[in-house]
Amino acid sequence: YLSTNKCKSLSLVYLIIFKEEMCLQFQQEVEKRKHGTPTLPTSTAKSTKKKKIGNQHSKFDISENLSVNIVLGDITEESVDVIVNTIDKSMNLSAGALGKALLKRAGKELQKSLDEHRKRGRKIEECKVLATQPGKLKCVNVFHTTLEKCRKSSLTVVVTECVEKAIGWKYNSISFPAIGTGMQGLSTNDSAAGFIDALQQIRAP
Repeated sequence: YLSTNKCKSLSLVYLIIFKEEMCLQFQQEVEKRKHGTPTLPTSTAKSTKKKKIGNQHSKFDISENLSVNIVLGDITEESVDVIVNTIDKSMNLSAGALGKALLKRAGKELQKSLDEHRKRGRKIEECKVLATQPGKLKCVNVFHTTLEKCRKSSLTVVVTECVEKAIGWKYNSISFPAIGTGMQGLSTNDSAAGFIDALQQIRAP
């Protein structure tokens, strides 16, 4: 979707939350750890982006060139370079709620891309990233990762892996779900803390 508009560095990180209460909890936790001051919600703040992504609640500057946006919305509808998905080691999208939602929006090609990796003997390892084509999703790639032993520290590793790959591939934007808050049982505060801890350690070139 955005492959013809690649930038030299990653600048936009989106955290897409589908529940309003959870979105506000993430926003509060990020505010505690922020570098810089959050902008107002897009309903009252002037936006410099050409295209609005989701229903943005707040934006926090992590560094001079990197910002995180806490968004109440549907990650399957995002128009970004990368959408992050969490799967188990079976690499079966139908095994989880997020995978099912992405599969419904992307079509069968998304699962076929994973199946091709499996046929070649490629497995998804804990806290590692496997990239596939997006199918009908409005992105360039989907980054699949697994987090079966979910702790804040392992979440930080996963976010770092995804962001560093996006930087290495010269992408400008990436959207994450609320990793770990589903069946893995990670609290909203720990998920938000792990997410921001990873971003604060990264300095995009």
